[in-house]
Amino acid sequence: MIVRDVLFRSGDLFLPQNLRRILDFYLIGNSQSLFYVNVWSIVHFLSGIIAGSLVYQYHPRANYYFSLFVLHSIWELWQVFILNTKYWTTRGLIDILTDTIFFMSGTWIFIQYKKNFLSL
Repeated sequence: MIVRDVLFRSGDLFLPQNLRRILDFYLIGNSQSLFYVNVWSIVHFLSGIIAGSLVYQYHPRANYYFSLFVLHSIWELWQVFILNTKYWTTRGLIDILTDTIFFMSGTWIFIQYKKNFLSL
């Protein structure tokens, strides 16, 4: 049971409960909604920017969007594996899709910023 708890807690990066409550705050919808946006969505977006900058910096010749999509998919699969996301439900699938859209939007924003302001 301890191993299961540790694995499950890894899904929220071992965050303190107070911080997790803030991240679980709903901006659109609520816990009963089929579609929702919460502060975690913003974290996915910011993670896309950060991961996007790291992939671009350290692997500039890599297929940028594909690499980042794979990276995010691995994270989402981990969430499913530890039962943090119920992917077999419609709500779980929509959650995964929403997280991916926010993450990939962050990666796209990073590239647009590089192109327009820092001359790629």
